[in-house]
Amino acid sequence: LRMIGKFRESRSICPVIEVKKEIMYKGIPLPSSITIQDGPKGRGLIATRDLPAGTTVLKSEPYSYAVTPSSHQTVCAYCLQKLGNDPQQCSKCKYNCYCSRDCQAADWLVHKWECKAMATILHQSLEPELLKEFGVVRRVLRILPKLKKAKTDPLAVLHSNLDVSPEKKKYFQIAISFLERLSSRTSGIDLGDKHDLEELLCKLDCNGQGILDYSQNPVAAGCYIL
Repeated sequence: LRMIGKFRESRSICPVIEVKKEIMYKGIPLPSSITIQDGPKGRGLIATRDLPAGTTVLKSEPYSYAVTPSSHQTVCAYCLQKLGNDPQQCSKCKYNCYCSRDCQAADWLVHKWECKAMATILHQSLEPELLKEFGVVRRVLRILPKLKKAKTDPLAVLHSNLDVSPEKKKYFQIAISFLERLSSRTSGIDLGDKHDLEELLCKLDCNGQGILDYSQNPVAAGCYIL
């Protein structure tokens, strides 16, 4: 399984099997070479025939993603390509960088709440211990505006595994506390129901995948519906 971001198809380095027939999984097309086992603890891909090593059996773009803190000044926050000599930096939050104005405009739907939160952190100097949780918080802030506009819940097919360990629950509570503080100090951020927010955090945690560049270096974290 090769998870990819928004990398250009022409740059793929793995062979792709020819799909002559597709099957549907909850409205999502799958190649006939794989099937999905859906159980109480989550889903898994199962090959229906022998596949040569290194074969790409499925390509899937993340529903939502955020660049890693170590990559936010080296890759575009939208297309995840390496930044050139003249990157576009968000003038409000001073954090996200883009390779072009087109990418910056395309990213605004998911960046607008993240942008407000980043500006709040920069101008109000929130507690350092809360900043440790900002990675997962940024992912929540980038996905919530998209979910608000969706007619149906695209994440309904994902397992949340709310019965997680006490350590995970404590981690989620810290993240929710951080989000609530940001929301109280930042206008225009609607977090919704607290239980739904906890479930969203669980889904992002359970279904998160690292997005790698073509040198296999992590550049972002994404949530994949498939």
